[in-house]
Order: sequence, then C-alpha cells, then structure tokens
Amino acid sequence: MRLSTSKKEKKVLQTIASEVMRDDLVLFEQQLKQQLSKQEEYLTDNEHEMYRRGKKLRPILNLMFSRMVCGSEGELPEKCYKAAASLEMLHVASLIHDDIIDGSDRRRSLPAVHSDRGVGSAIVLGDMQFLQAVNGFIDVIRVPEDMELVRMVLDVAFDVSRGEMDELLAPRTECCEKMIQRYLKTIERKTATLMGLACEAGVILGGGRRTDARRAGAVGRKAGMAFQIMDDVIDCIRTTEESGKDGKADLRNRTLSLPIILAMNSARESCLTRYMRGETEYTGEVAGYVLANGVGKAYGYARAYVDTALEYLSFFAENRYTGYLRELLKEIADKV
Repeated sequence: MRLSTSKKEKKVLQTIASEVMRDDLVLFEQQLKQQLSKQEEYLTDNEHEMYRRGKKLRPILNLMFSRMVCGSEGELPEKCYKAAASLEMLHVASLIHDDIIDGSDRRRSLPAVHSDRGVGSAIVLGDMQFLQAVNGFIDVIRVPEDMELVRMVLDVAFDVSRGEMDELLAPRTECCEKMIQRYLKTIERKTATLMGLACEAGVILGGGRRTDARRAGAVGRKAGMAFQIMDDVIDCIRTTEESGKDGKADLRNRTLSLPIILAMNSARESCLTRYMRGETEYTGEVAGYVLANGVGKAYGYARAYVDTALEYLSFFAENRYTGYLRELLKEIADKV
C-alpha cells in the first residue's frame, strides 16, 4: 500500500469531468444552479463555494451510467441532468448533517456550515437541501417506470439517517468482529446506498434494462464501501491542510472507524485501547499506533470491495464510459 499522497485518482476524475463528461456536466451545473436559485436568500457565499468545490462524483457516476446504456452521443433527456443535480443536493445535505454529528469544523477547506452559522441554521439548511432534492426527483417523472425513483430516494435517505444513528449508538465494548460488522453496516447505509442510487438511477433514466440497473446499483454500493473505508484511512494519515477536513477527526472523537477497530484488535491492551475507553488523552503515539496496526488492514477491505465492483461492471458492454469508470474504480483504493 502506498502511503504517499497520490494524484492519479484526482487526475482520472478530472479527465472524466473536463473531457469525457464535459458537455453533460455543463448541463448538470445549469440544473444545479437553477435549483439553488430557489434558495438564494438563504445561502451564503460559503455554501455556494462548498457546492463549487465538490468533486461531483455522484452526478458523474449517474450520468456515466446513463451514457453507458442509452447508446446516444447527443444530449441526454433533461430528466437525467435534473436527477444528477438532485443527487448532489442529497450528498451535500448528508455532509452538512454529518459535520454536525462529528463536530468537524472544516469541509472542503472551508468552515463547516454549523461552524460558520450555528447548529440550528445548519440543520435547517441541510433539511432544505434534502427536501429540494426529493422534489427534484419528483420533477423527473416522465413515465410510470420513473415513479420507482422517488421510492428509491426516500429509502436511501432513511438508510443514511439510520447509518448516522448507528454510528452514534455504536458500543465500544463489543468484540472486534462485531464492531467490524457494525461498522460495515453503518457505512453501507451512510455512504454506499447513495452511491448505489446514483448508478442505478443512471441506468433507469437512460432507458436501460432493469437487470442492468440492479448491477449498476451493486457497482455503486461496492464502490461506496471502498470509498468510505479509504476516507477513514485518509483521516488517519493526512493533516487538515492535506485533506480539507479536520485531520484525525475520527481518533479525536473516538469514532470506531475500520482502521481504528482493526488496530484495537492487534493487542488487547494498548495505548489506543486505553484511549478509546476514555482512560487517557489523545497523543501522537495513539495516531502512530493506528497507522502501524490498522491502516494497511483497512486498505485490504477497500481493495476487496473495489474488486467486487469491477466484477459487476464487467457485465456491461465495453465502451469509452466503462473504460474510464473502470480506471476510476481502481483508483478509489489507491488515493493515499
């Protein structure tokens, strides 16, 4: 596993955004701007900038899967771009709420919304993003088959909420195996379901077969699992300046992320175990222990999820979109 900062994943995503999906993302941005204009009196420059700095991974996945199945090189149906904008709003809503729960003061190298405006305003603003996102999905309904999307969106929103509660209620006295299973269930709800929705909805809106939609959803969910694990790995490695978020936030908050759980399992009594029980204060020794005993093992989990995502992707016909998507999936587990 490489522990030096890699730029390749960022370059793959930038290539997709600037070349492969450039015209589609222009239309997506227009839809997003139109949606956000309805909130103009409530959004600050900081929140607009938060949207601008996002990698747009979920909209990109959504539109790429629409392209993969529609067989057209012209503009996609307008509903595809509206759905992509709604997906980004759902994602931002989850980030706003997540930062409140985690007590994170930075997001995308900006002050987190709750840090900038207070918890009350942040909660309402996050709810506003979510409700407008759902309304956006309702607006894309053109044929009876599209109706299923609304149910899918609401199911995913419910799962994200359950995942947040699971994280808050996670006990610290379980055995390692139970903590791992609880963690995996939590990130499946918090992160993977939304990425799965992006991919599955892309096939549905692109007019693809139901079988392909389910396979696309599986690609997204497995990729989402790997993405969240690697995000937790990065939290253990990078500084605040490198990641754009509070560095070592999981450790400082005593959050049971996968690298921390696996490091705790390496020895029954360690500086990390004592710290996680609240018996000692945070030190550099604790961070070093996770780096030495948990990060590499967590990477193995992420790599396995990426491999499974690639297996599901192999069912799709080979074209420029599947090729770039394959490269992007491979780099998810190599971004540190």
